[in-house]
Amino acid sequence: MNIEYCYRCSLCNINCPVFRVFRTETSGARFKAFMIAESKLNKWAYLTTDCGRCAIDCPAGVDLEFTKIKERLVNAGFETEANKKMIAQLREKGFLF
Repeated sequence: MNIEYCYRCSLCNINCPVFRVFRTETSGARFKAFMIAESKLNKWAYLTTDCGRCAIDCPAGVDLEFTKIKERLVNAGFETEANKKMIAQLREKGFLF
């Protein structure tokens, strides 16, 4: 992760599907970049589709690597109930829906 190259320009929010739905600063990738830079990892990281649009749109080439962040959160005990249910469903049946 190369978060130190983030300009905080918010171009990552333009095509972010989560930001397009909620339209709040805390739902967009720019906010998440601030939190990552501050090493403030918590459940906000689950508010992403992992589509990678933020990395594609970033002029500095920053990839926020949400999958790795979520893995770190799970290992640290920060996990949403929805995430626990999805993992249980995958383990039990091999699919989500």
